[in-house]
Amino acid sequence: MKDPCILGVESSCDDSSLALVNRSGYVYFEKRLSQDKIHREYGGVVPELASRGHFSSLRSLQSELNSAIEKHDLVVEKVAVTMAPGLMGSLLVGSSFAQGLASALSVPLVGVHHLRGHVASAFLQNEEINRQPKIEPSLVLLVSGGHTQVLFHDEHLNCKILAESAD
Repeated sequence: MKDPCILGVESSCDDSSLALVNRSGYVYFEKRLSQDKIHREYGGVVPELASRGHFSSLRSLQSELNSAIEKHDLVVEKVAVTMAPGLMGSLLVGSSFAQGLASALSVPLVGVHHLRGHVASAFLQNEEINRQPKIEPSLVLLVSGGHTQVLFHDEHLNCKILAESAD
């Protein structure tokens, strides 16, 4: 029997990422392609170049994704994609790619808030200790690119913003 999983697509800035994660948080596949070399010569991310980079990166990652689905005998039950915040062009490329995958697989497309995804990633299953960390109420300091937040989250990952800034 095929293990159901979620296919994640991330393209909020200059890195393109795909992942396959099951309901327990076990990560079957994750791959990130960086655009650091492209943007380094400009001293920062160039939005137009980032968008174009996602287009080619996501297409090249798709063959590795398909191999991982076959290797682990998975069935994709939904596609999750970063919807905001981020660079508009980069988000558009990633969401269009994800929408195409969801349509081809006849599964739902779910939008994910970029910063909330960072918080949830702390609760993915750790292969080294082979268990999923316990989700309990906690205080979180989230520093990501142009965003900083202090959050409180409960055992269901419902977050309350206590403080935030746009850096």
